[in-house]
Amino acid sequence: MAAEVPGVEPERQLAGGVSRLDVAEIAALTGQSGRQGRPTLVGVEGFGGAGKTVFARRLGQLLGSFHLVHLDDFIVPGVVSNEDKTDFDRGQLARRVLEPARRGELREYQTLTDSAGGSGTWVSVPQVRHLIVEGVSAYHPELRHYYHHRIWVDAPMTVARERARQRDLRRGIYDRDLWDAWERSEISYKAKYLPHLRCDIVYDNTVESANLRCVDE
Repeated sequence: MAAEVPGVEPERQLAGGVSRLDVAEIAALTGQSGRQGRPTLVGVEGFGGAGKTVFARRLGQLLGSFHLVHLDDFIVPGVVSNEDKTDFDRGQLARRVLEPARRGELREYQTLTDSAGGSGTWVSVPQVRHLIVEGVSAYHPELRHYYHHRIWVDAPMTVARERARQRDLRRGIYDRDLWDAWERSEISYKAKYLPHLRCDIVYDNTVESANLRCVDE
């Protein structure tokens, strides 16, 4: 659905009915449609390092009643990242999360793998008004129809890559070769599937907003 926001300046109204909004405006827009038991589904995409997770958490905090799903919980072990992002099992995401959520029947779901690469863990989902799904290919064409809102977190690859590098260095897990391959696949994915144009809202996170820094990563 296109984001029609009264009072938004013309320069923030992009082609195709897409609006460039700040996080408070996005919360006001998405908060209009959620209801307990049958949540509004919000898909959040952007490059790795663009700030998707932090943005999604902050948006959820502003909405007040939300559950956050990470596409990283549906990574297929051993599959190399590519332009189609088949390293994510979107079919399982749809069957385990999106379809029951649209029916108002989502109470729990099993992730594809745990953090150690073993059998997935079960995640309980409270009764919430908003379900936010964040990750690269979250609203891939296979999944686009499930969402009420689709948000592109915009940051240039150079900015996103440096953020990801700093994050991984803090965790002691930075692998330059892995990120080189990941960068190529993300640029190819964006060029092929145009997620920055297939959204209804763009959030500009080129300069990380002070409104997001208060949220723990």
